[in-house]
Amino acid sequence: MLRLHDTRTGRLEPVAASGVVRMRSHGVRGLRAALLPDLIRRVLEVRRVRVFTTGPALEDGFLGECAALNIRPADSTTPGPPGSGLPDSGVSDSEGALVVSFGSAGSAAEAGRVESEHRLLVAPMLVEGVAVEGGEAAGLDPLALRMAMLERHYREPAALGWDELQAADTALRRWRARVADWAESPSAPMARERVERVLTAVEEDLDTPGALRELQELERDPEVAAGAKLESFLHLDRVLGLDLPVEIGKR
Repeated sequence: MLRLHDTRTGRLEPVAASGVVRMRSHGVRGLRAALLPDLIRRVLEVRRVRVFTTGPALEDGFLGECAALNIRPADSTTPGPPGSGLPDSGVSDSEGALVVSFGSAGSAAEAGRVESEHRLLVAPMLVEGVAVEGGEAAGLDPLALRMAMLERHYREPAALGWDELQAADTALRRWRARVADWAESPSAPMARERVERVLTAVEEDLDTPGALRELQELERDPEVAAGAKLESFLHLDRVLGLDLPVEIGKR
């Protein structure tokens, strides 16, 4: 079950693994704040939990940057500039937080009439020094930035420069090449125990650095067949959002 750090209580709190989970973004300031609800949505959806998201209307340019990082837009937008439209959240506009509501929502979530039993407040630290523009001109894959952000816990400060982005780009391209190689091997069921280790790490307050380490161990494990590694990486990419199968069939 997904557990998230509630900023108001200072504790890890479980998020219901059934019904509908509703998220409302508050003060979206930068790509890390935009990545947070996308990652939570992906974690829940891979467990077959329905998610409905609301956020402030964003400028087209920023929406384009989000799209380049496979960050899905909110299902509906709130009026006003980023940072408005979250009554009773308990935080100021500047904190860039996310309200996660769940409980007896039922189908009313889509209509915006959630009578939630539980409400968590999740706040990411901002990323400093990120250069989004010019990355492709320098030969970096746009998703290298997503990879670099996943390599750091969302509640830890992160200063990302070209060295970090280039290292993430190298790791991303290596995984894509490995996935393409594994796709040429006989198929096999995914390594469920290994997959669960990755998902368990992500479900523990979005420990994406730990999840990526587990994925690296799976990559190197000689006991797991290539076909099983392929299916495992494809399944886990539903959470990671790194377009890992993009090189399949291009060789």
